[in-house]
Amino acid sequence: MPMHDWTKVEAGIYHDFHLEWIMKIKAAINQRLPKGYYALAEQRTGIFGPDVLTLQMGIPGSENHPWKSSDNGNTTTLQATKPTARGTGSAAKYYFNKQRSITLRHVSHDRLVAVIEIVSPGNISSLTVAEEFVHKVLSFLKHDIHVSFVNPFAASNHAAHGLHSKIWENLTGDDETFLTQDEPFEVVAYEAGEATEFYVRPFAVGMKVPTMPVFLIPGGHIEVPLEETYNAAFEAVPARWRDVVAAGK
Repeated sequence: MPMHDWTKVEAGIYHDFHLEWIMKIKAAINQRLPKGYYALAEQRTGIFGPDVLTLQMGIPGSENHPWKSSDNGNTTTLQATKPTARGTGSAAKYYFNKQRSITLRHVSHDRLVAVIEIVSPGNISSLTVAEEFVHKVLSFLKHDIHVSFVNPFAASNHAAHGLHSKIWENLTGDDETFLTQDEPFEVVAYEAGEATEFYVRPFAVGMKVPTMPVFLIPGGHIEVPLEETYNAAFEAVPARWRDVVAAGK
């Protein structure tokens, strides 16, 4: 089933679908994770929730990423090759003067290792909220937390070249974009580490949703089946609204 145009319905209808898609993705990830990792759908207020990064920084030895050596070989299920993508890049680490997300954690101190976001119209509805989304991603990367997101909405005045372009401009000063009028949506993955690597897979209405790389450790990722989970979530939308969204495709 190809991607639909969700601008045809009001925000509340997309929000209902958004929540369903998050739960389908969470379930799919938990079936694919190596031993010792798990995914949760978490409600966040503000940027990180209650002092999540402060708490993590207080874990003894957390700066050494203890989960890397605690799997007794189970991380061999991770893909060690680089993800394929339309655009990739690297940036040296740089420190920078109510949303439901999927968080991936390791059982060692329940440490947060990755965050997945599904972008809503509200994330790009104003310059302020678009910058909040960018700041959230940058702050996670600063703390070596990998980030992936899917943005099924075309560029707006507040993110003219997509959200990745704004994030990467903050990291490097470069304003490049890999999106076009024919493929204005984006699946993006960031691999945090000594340098931040990015992977961009553009898509559009009428196209299958690309898989999404999600990094658990530098150099090791899983591929999340966005198309499969999208289809399952769409089937849960009331038929009255499925017809509206699918009309004219």
